[in-house]
Amino acid sequence: MVVLAFNTPFNFPIGVALTLNFPTTTKGELRPERKTKRSGLPNTCHGPTVQNYMHKSFNYWEIQHRQKGLRHSIQKKWRYLCSYVPNLFFNYENSDTITRVLLLRKLQNINTFSLFDDTKRNYHQIETWITFAVERSVQNIDIYLTVHLDSPRCLFTCKTLIDLRLDHCGLIPDRGSIVFLPHLKRLHLIHVKYEGDDSLSHLISGCPVLEELLLQLCIDYCSCKISSPTIKMLDVSYHFDKESENQDYNKVEINTPALVYLELLDYANQHIKCRALTSLIEADIEID
Repeated sequence: MVVLAFNTPFNFPIGVALTLNFPTTTKGELRPERKTKRSGLPNTCHGPTVQNYMHKSFNYWEIQHRQKGLRHSIQKKWRYLCSYVPNLFFNYENSDTITRVLLLRKLQNINTFSLFDDTKRNYHQIETWITFAVERSVQNIDIYLTVHLDSPRCLFTCKTLIDLRLDHCGLIPDRGSIVFLPHLKRLHLIHVKYEGDDSLSHLISGCPVLEELLLQLCIDYCSCKISSPTIKMLDVSYHFDKESENQDYNKVEINTPALVYLELLDYANQHIKCRALTSLIEADIEID
C-alpha cells in the first residue's frame, strides 16, 4: 500500500502542476527510460581525455612531419599541456597516467576533477587523487566507480566545492563526524553507502546553500529525512526492500519549503510524508 501524507489539503500552492504516474507495465516489459531535469556537469564525461587528445595530436603531426627533429620539438611542447588545463577528466585511464598528470600540474587551482572508471582501484590511490584536488580548491567533483570505494573525509569539509556527484562510490559520514560544505549548491548521490541512519540528514545540514539534490537510494535499514530551507530542486528515487520486517525504517519525510521542482519515483511502496510546499511550481510523482 502507498501512503502519501501531506499536512492539510496537500499543502500545494495555487497553480502547481502535479503529475501522478502509476505504471502498468506487464511482466517482462521494459520500463521506458526516465527523463530527469539536470543542470551543471553531466553525470558521466564524454569526449577526449587529456591523454587521448595528446595521443591524437602526436599521430597527426607524425603523419604530416616525418623529420625526427621536428617531431621531437612538437612533442616537447605538448608534453606539459595538461599542466595548465583547469578541468581534468579521466575516463578509463590507468593509475600511472592520472598520477603523472596531477604531479605535472603548474596551476595552483583545479576547477573540475572527474573520474569515470570501471576497474578495481586501490583506496589509497582514490584518496590521494581526491585529496590533491581538495587541496587545490576544486569546485566540481564527479566520480563514477563500478567497484565501490569509500571517500576521504576531507571531501566533506571542502570549502570551495560547488558541485559534488558520487556514483556507486563514497561513504556518507554519520553524526559525530565533521561535515561542512559552505558553498555546495548541487549534490548528486547515486547508490552511495551511509555510515548510519542519520548520515543523509547530517550531510544536508552541513550544506547551508544547497539548491539541487538528487538521490537514488537502495537501502533497507534507515528512514530518509530530507530537511533544508534552501533546496529548490529535488529528485529522489527509492528502491527500499519491500520485504523489510521493520516498517518504521521505511519512511520518507520531506521538509523543503523553498522547493520549486519535485521529482519523486517510489518503487518500494512506502510511507511518504511532505510538509508544506508553498513554493512548489512543478511536481512529477511516479509510484509503482
